[in-house]
Amino acid sequence: MRVSGVDIGTNTILMVIADIEQDGSLTIISDHHAIARLGKNVDADKNINPDAIERAVTILRGYKEICTKEKVHLVNAVATSAVRSANNSSEVLPKLSAALGESITSISGNLEAELTFAGTVLNDSETTVIDIGGGSTEIITGLNRTIQHRISIEIVAVRLTERFRLSTNQEQSYLNEAIEYIHKQLQTIDFPISKNVIAVAGTPTTLAQMILKDDTFNADVIHNFVLTKEMIETCIETITSTQPEKRGNISGVNPARADILLAGALILQQFMKINSLAQVTVSTKGLRYGLLSFIPISLYK
Repeated sequence: MRVSGVDIGTNTILMVIADIEQDGSLTIISDHHAIARLGKNVDADKNINPDAIERAVTILRGYKEICTKEKVHLVNAVATSAVRSANNSSEVLPKLSAALGESITSISGNLEAELTFAGTVLNDSETTVIDIGGGSTEIITGLNRTIQHRISIEIVAVRLTERFRLSTNQEQSYLNEAIEYIHKQLQTIDFPISKNVIAVAGTPTTLAQMILKDDTFNADVIHNFVLTKEMIETCIETITSTQPEKRGNISGVNPARADILLAGALILQQFMKINSLAQVTVSTKGLRYGLLSFIPISLYK
């Protein structure tokens, strides 16, 4: 059966299409990525603004056309932090659902963590997954592909960027305040972090592209790329030494992500520092892949 998993996040809208067999095996047909920035100014305004809704609607209409063309039987679509925290989510969800032509569910941070872990971890080793999103960051530790501990916290790329003016200001005081805030929030995590850490979402994949100096996203190269703490520190130095309006010109950086990359990189850096991690492994998978594993067997054809 041909299925699709759609992840409507705070910054990006992602879709994977795959053929799935009754034994659960997957053959990936295509993987799609677009930036809608649904969470823009949600931290301050508490509402998703009309321009952001229109960007998301346009993307989802395009995804609907792709699903029709690819003869997708079933679409499993969810919305995460921006939608679940916005005061106008009850108005936004129907518009997004109409654009996709499918029902979209707003999910909790805990379920987001579960789906992310399911879509990322493919072996039985003890593993911690960190998903640095635009509106929430999920940290999950599991063994034998079973979650043991999870947390969803609101130290995130979009909100930190807006709160500490990281996309427009190069003053060290703003950077120091952001680092102090991130460090304090991460120290509230009270469960073990594995030395085997997988980092998902746009921050680690973009940092890998920066190190590779590659402007073309190549999932085969990025997936399982090992990011060391020294690499991440080099990336942060490159970003902070570049004028904010020119960060989109840095090799490997998508201009649409350039303004929030520093915040995401700082989160990953501080997470590694607190947990004495020398490296993390990058994954191009995540929540949308986890959605594929939640397709009921009774629906397989």
